[in-house]
Amino acid sequence: MREDLAMTTDTRAGHFVKSQSTGCSSRGDPRHIFATAAWSQPTSLTAPREMRTNVVRLLTAWRLRAEGGDLELLLSELVTNACRHAPGIVHVEVWLDRHRLTVYVRDGGCGKPQLELTPTESEDVDDLRTGGYGLLLMRELAVAYGMTTDRNGTIVWFQIPRPKADGAQDE
Repeated sequence: MREDLAMTTDTRAGHFVKSQSTGCSSRGDPRHIFATAAWSQPTSLTAPREMRTNVVRLLTAWRLRAEGGDLELLLSELVTNACRHAPGIVHVEVWLDRHRLTVYVRDGGCGKPQLELTPTESEDVDDLRTGGYGLLLMRELAVAYGMTTDRNGTIVWFQIPRPKADGAQDE
């Protein structure tokens, strides 16, 4: 996540927001980014739900359909993994451009997420396991995803198609 972004601070739970309609600093071409938002909070059992709520409210404010589905599932998985494997602070950043929504989740951990095998790929997978599905879900549901580690922690990200505008007709 970019430390050089000028963001306004809402003191409730470390909420940071930057939105603009004509571009901003970005990982890609700034002329194509319409808006960004970011939140930081301590890892906790409630962090995944709180981050989902933040993102759904943000999409509503951006007049996009905030109707659950892939975005909420992927976000929940990544925030849960951050809370489970890297206690401290979890950061979520959302980037909206003309064609996609990109979500970045950063934690302070130094581990690299591992893609678990599916039951069809290995007969040794425990049917009762409770974790290890995050990257499998990203592989199946996101149009793109990735991860990186640096001295500040781990960032896992995914992209989904841009949500439809409120009032847009389904195809």
